[in-house]
Amino acid sequence: KSDYPQWPELKTDLCDLHLTTGQKIEDIPSVLQIDFANKYIVSI
Repeated sequence: KSDYPQWPELKTDLCDLHLTTGQKIEDIPSVLQIDFANKYIVSI
């Protein structure tokens, strides 16, 4: 767990976030899927 980012202490800005409900993520090229249902942020 020491490899996980310490989110509250980070001073780096995150990139812009774009949300869409009109398409499935599988149909959009070059996107990153994030699962917010878990305790940790994980990319799939």
